[in-house]
Amino acid sequence: YQIVNLPIEAESIPENLQTIVLIHPKQMSDRVSYALDQFLMRGGKLIVYLDAFCRYEINYPNAGQNRSFSSQMPKFLENLGLAFHNETIVGDASRSTRVAMAQMNYDYPFQMQLGADETNPNLSIAKSLQKVNFLEAGWFELKAEQPYQITPIITTGENSGLVKTDLTEYMTPQQMAEQLKPDGGHRLVSVLVKGKWKSAYPTPPDGSFLSHKDKAEGEGSIVLVSDVDFLSDSFTVDKIQSLGQMVYKPKGDNISFLMNSLEFINGHQDLIAIRSRIHVDRSLQRVINIQKRSVEQFQGQDSALTARLADIQEKLSQWEGQQNNEPGQVVSRDQQIMIQDLREAEAKVRRERRLVKDATEAQFDHLKNNIYWMHLGFAPLSILIGLLWVYRQKRRPA
Repeated sequence: YQIVNLPIEAESIPENLQTIVLIHPKQMSDRVSYALDQFLMRGGKLIVYLDAFCRYEINYPNAGQNRSFSSQMPKFLENLGLAFHNETIVGDASRSTRVAMAQMNYDYPFQMQLGADETNPNLSIAKSLQKVNFLEAGWFELKAEQPYQITPIITTGENSGLVKTDLTEYMTPQQMAEQLKPDGGHRLVSVLVKGKWKSAYPTPPDGSFLSHKDKAEGEGSIVLVSDVDFLSDSFTVDKIQSLGQMVYKPKGDNISFLMNSLEFINGHQDLIAIRSRIHVDRSLQRVINIQKRSVEQFQGQDSALTARLADIQEKLSQWEGQQNNEPGQVVSRDQQIMIQDLREAEAKVRRERRLVKDATEAQFDHLKNNIYWMHLGFAPLSILIGLLWVYRQKRRPA
């Protein structure tokens, strides 16, 4: 994927942009919301991460300057037949994570690790997920009228409950855990919405010059997730220092869920298979061993490419950071060439990662197809050999 940053204030979306990952939207203007609405009308794909309390945001300068670390999109969600509850956070006592605080370890139910029992096995986007981490997440509720098909992706278990989000401002995590009273309710923390979109705007808002479309021509999909900390490094990767370089090792299935979501809504569901197979048990030992070798080979090559990509991105950030820190400085021709070379190298490494993934998948598919055709042909061939043997026995003179 080629990734670009789109400002949250953007009142128009480039025509060549296919997918938007919208993270922690807060107080979006009507014209920005309308631009997003029209992006969907023209066939754009969307993944949205909302949050009731975003711990990660606290680390940013001026973060939560209105003393709110939650996000919301009421008009947008209402048009989908949903409501997002950010006034309460959901916890699950049976899926709590052990955390350390003040030299003590204890279970924190609002840092949930949800697995196969909480995911929808009928969706390819979710059936391979084993450990998905959430921190102080909000939750979705279905409206009485649902104009589109809404399918749960991840839900909390029967030991879940709610506490007010405001408590996070003056209570310690241990005190928060004591407030949880499981009520037997299953809360939606991620949903898939599918349908043929109709615009939430009868007419464009004042000041918008976008050409208006009332409805989309084809069916679309939107993935909604009720946590933003879900995407932070502490939930997605382990950082390992190796030979003077920082190597990132996936932790849990948060990254897999993000990639599954991207590939699902873009119609590349076959690419989800390589991640799914890591968790699938095979009855044939030879298949299991080859699968393990394929996955190990993929992970080894992918780790090396990831390290190269991180190094390129660090150099690119340094060059671009120098320009941002010195806005009046004229960028020389050599510097422009250097930045362009780094960008091309970044794109090349991304392509190599995709090729490695495709090659690994093709290798396993080749083996699977060979076994399939051998099994398919074995029974008819056995019957044919048996019939020939019987025929020859009957023709043989007594």
